[in-house]
Amino acid sequence: MLTVADGGAAAVPGLLQTPAYTEAVFRGGRLTGDGEVKRRVEARMARREILNRFEPVHLRAVIDEAVLHRSIGGAAVMREQLEYLLHTWRGCRTSTSRCCLSPRGRMPG
Repeated sequence: MLTVADGGAAAVPGLLQTPAYTEAVFRGGRLTGDGEVKRRVEARMARREILNRFEPVHLRAVIDEAVLHRSIGGAAVMREQLEYLLHTWRGCRTSTSRCCLSPRGRMPG
């Protein structure tokens, strides 16, 4: 079984992102053209299919707690993203995810 490792201190790892979250990430960067943003979102969602194929890869993801508190794309986008993470973590036999918790009152790093 192939294992893919991914982690993020600034955003949810790409393989675990929803389309709306991915779009918000790209729009928050230097990509302003609608066509380029759409192309990159579609490419990222296509890569995510490696988790759903007949013999899926094993995904090992580490997510910094601050990522879960950082609002990217607004409340509706974050709600959808967090629900997707919960759904993925509960139902996926091929992923290992960890959240790095920050000491109370301190930001990581």
